Amino acid sequence: MYLVLCVIWFSIGSTLSEPPLAVVKEGTLRGKFMKTLGGKEIAAFLGVPYASPPDRFKAPSPPKKWEGILDATKPKNDCLHYTELGLYIVGSEDCLYANVYTPKDFRDTKKLKDVIIYIHGGGFSGMLGHYGPKYLLDHDVVYVFFTYRLGPLGFLSTGDTVIPGNFGLKDQNMLLKWVSRNIKAFGGNPNSVTLSGTSAGGASVHYHMLSPMSKGLIHRAFSMSGTVLDPWTKTENFKERASKLGELLNCPSANSTEYYECLMKKEGQEIVSKMKDLQTWVYYPFTVFGPVVEVEHPNAFISKPPRDIIKNGEAQEVPWLTTLTSEEGLYPVADFIANETLVRYLDEHWNEVAPSLLDYGHLFEKDALNEISKKIRNKYFGNGSIMENEKALIDVCSDRHFILGTVEAARLHASIYKSPVYSYLFSYRGKNSVSGYVSKSNKNWGVCHDDDTGYMFENEMINPEETENDRKMIAVMTNVLVNFAKNGVPEMEDHLLWPKVNEVKDTFTYVNIKSPTYNIMERNSSLGQPQFWDSLNLKEKEY
Repeated sequence: MYLVLCVIWFSIGSTLSEPPLAVVKEGTLRGKFMKTLGGKEIAAFLGVPYASPPDRFKAPSPPKKWEGILDATKPKNDCLHYTELGLYIVGSEDCLYANVYTPKDFRDTKKLKDVIIYIHGGGFSGMLGHYGPKYLLDHDVVYVFFTYRLGPLGFLSTGDTVIPGNFGLKDQNMLLKWVSRNIKAFGGNPNSVTLSGTSAGGASVHYHMLSPMSKGLIHRAFSMSGTVLDPWTKTENFKERASKLGELLNCPSANSTEYYECLMKKEGQEIVSKMKDLQTWVYYPFTVFGPVVEVEHPNAFISKPPRDIIKNGEAQEVPWLTTLTSEEGLYPVADFIANETLVRYLDEHWNEVAPSLLDYGHLFEKDALNEISKKIRNKYFGNGSIMENEKALIDVCSDRHFILGTVEAARLHASIYKSPVYSYLFSYRGKNSVSGYVSKSNKNWGVCHDDDTGYMFENEMINPEETENDRKMIAVMTNVLVNFAKNGVPEMEDHLLWPKVNEVKDTFTYVNIKSPTYNIMERNSSLGQPQFWDSLNLKEKEY
């Protein structure tokens, strides 16, 4: 899902006459005051450069120093990307900027505050919008939101050192290094950093747990609806995709250096515009360019398959909170569920479309693919029509794209590492949902992928301020996040004892967040239909 949204900027209304100033290693910043949902005054520093303007297909470099006072009262460019819903290109290649939000007394450094960083999602190719501080900063924390390179400009790889790939992840790593150097200037504690994210952002958090490049820069990790074991979080056949992109741009890829030189002569907008030509149905596969395992070189983000890194005990030892929503598969289904023509096409051409929709087309030859597709359809839909069984359509996308990978990743970490692993299932349906924003329908299909995020970081898709129950859920979810950021345990005000994932080996243990006042521990041995998917023998290629 590639949504481009506007930040909801709220009342400034400061009674202070002088704007806030922060002195970082590179120079002095002038920010502005804002107010939270609860009326608390905070300082905001927007459009802060955390790296120099990037060179295309190169790792980022630190920001340069500046003279005088840099205005940090307005956000800067988003990174260049092709939008899914609007079918147009937005952003700029000069886009490595951060927004930092902190309590107005940030100059008092006697007690440094816990830091929460958020990585946005969007399939490594787009944005789900900006996520603001309006709810989170009612708590005494420092919050950082930032942008990073996307799509082919962020993740194209030739499989060698000419265009090694993972530039977006390396941008994120540069942000972590910037925070480590500078967050004290905003009253933040560089030794108490929680890295959080949703969807591709959640998977990015997990990647940083695995990368030696990010070792020691994060102290707690919060992956919402995304881990490295989800099938869409890696680029399969990335050399083939680089070659196809080259064909579309008239840049032959046989020689990597010549390919690179040809791409450097193209406009960024032209490169990004070819994304749509690499997706076979609607917007699928929705991760055309994503993380890869790089060849070994000094600046590699990862050079081993993620599952191997985890199993070999090489990941960082940090508390990890993983999450799911009860109807995860509403994304990607919300893209087309309200379009009768598209659903009918899927129903009539299931064997053709399912391998892209469910991201297994790269695993088998055509005859085997047809057999796998038939088995999946029979399991979830039986002899029925897809058009008449929306729930099954949501379920199959939930299981394949999110549940199976999250459960496996959480269990693996819990069985190998000493640091605790926690999980929740968010099943509260508020007044609004991401599915409604995407589908332009008011129908209640359940709790969509990314719905829980909106109760922690304000965004245009959810706007949970319209009902009393939604406002109560804001308090519940921000408490979960802030308590986890403070002590590594996702505590709730109802004092429910949050179980660790590894307490019962044969089942997956989690907290089901059903409402602001009703949350319950659950154990489930069949979440995501693992026995069925194991029977398909989907030997996932590690790139």
